Parts: sequence; structure tokens; C-alpha cells
Amino acid sequence: MLKAAVKAGFQSLGLEVKRRPNPLPIGRETRADLERFGAPGRMIFDIGANEGQSLKLFTTLFPRSEIHAFEPDPAAFALASRGVRPGVHLHPFAMGETDSEMQFNHYTGSDMSSFLEPGRESWSRVESQHTVTVRSVDSYCAEHGIDEIDILKSDTQGFDGAVLRGARRMLEAKKIGLIKVELTFMELYQQQQDPLELLKWLVGLDYRILSFYDQQHRNGALGWMDAMLVR
Repeated sequence: MLKAAVKAGFQSLGLEVKRRPNPLPIGRETRADLERFGAPGRMIFDIGANEGQSLKLFTTLFPRSEIHAFEPDPAAFALASRGVRPGVHLHPFAMGETDSEMQFNHYTGSDMSSFLEPGRESWSRVESQHTVTVRSVDSYCAEHGIDEIDILKSDTQGFDGAVLRGARRMLEAKKIGLIKVELTFMELYQQQQDPLELLKWLVGLDYRILSFYDQQHRNGALGWMDAMLVR
């Protein structure tokens, strides 16, 4: 009776109440699949934290998780630092294939900033550079005694292949449960990672492609999207 009365009340306002599918089909929504396949989400790596968008999502979905986040852009790092809760370790350096130092390019569009130079389809330009420390996932985990990662997210503007190659030891040992990675198909950067080669490499390590998300199109073709893979 109560449900019927509530539904009637909404209908009187011209609103329709629809039941949300539960659970959502695989591949329908990033958030739902993170909850389903990222469990228990105790250890999360947020590589390319930008202004903290993914940090907010991860802390909401997995409030008891330990999160290691990395963002080399000082302005974005400052924004991501606001309201960081206990259990979140936010670092102002980058992740890559090896421990090193590299020149980081600050683009006129901050969400384009990358280690890579603009490609022929880029709509932004480099306005400044600074030297940043680069660590590999493998060396960082060894230093901090991290044996397993439940979720590894990488969104590093064409540099994601280097990030994942820096996690080779953990990947080969099947110590990373879920990978969420951006795949770029437009030539936004010079020497950017070939997305199909990256997927082929991960599948060769016995990771399964779960689905693709948030496809963005430019000039009548696929520009970029996210992929999730699980072991």
C-alpha cells in the first residue's frame, strides 16, 4: 500500500518511477563494475589522480580502502589534496616504466598535460615544463611492502603503457586484480601508446577484457575510451 501511494504521489507530479536494474549488466556503468569486480577494494592505486575525481569515487565506493594516488602536476595536485581522508597517500610524482626523472609538459588545457609532446590531432599546446620524479609500480610496491593491488587505475595521457610496464612483476604474478586504463585512438600525443598493442600485451598476461566505457568520439571516429581488465 505504501509503495503504491508513493508511486501515485510521484505520478500526480508528472514523474514516473522506474525500478533500476540490480545488478546492472556488465559493461553498462563504470561505478557498478568497479563495485562488482573491484571488491574488496582494500588496496587501490590511482595513477594520474588529476584534480581528485577518481579519488572521490574510490573513497565513496570503498570507504575502508588504502589508496595510493599520484599526480605530478602541481596545480592539479593542490586541488586533489583538498579533503584527502586518512588512508589516502597522495604523492606529487609520476609513475612510469622505471625509476627516473623526466620533463613533464604542462599544456594550455590542464587535462592534456603529459610527458609526451602534442600529436597532429592535439587541440592544446605545451606552455611550460618541469622536472618530475618518476617511480615504477614495482619498485614503489617493494619499498612500501605492498604485496597486492585490488584496483589499479591509470589515466596518464598516452603514457599508460609505460605505467603498466612498470608494474610487470606485479602483473606477471597476478597481484593486480582489476585494471582500469585509458586507451587513446586519436593521435593526441607523439609516441603515445598503441591501444591495441597494450590490450594484446595485457591479454597475453592472462588478463581478461571486462568491458569498455565512456567512449568519446571526434571527427566521426573513436577518440578515446576507458577499458577494464580483470585477472
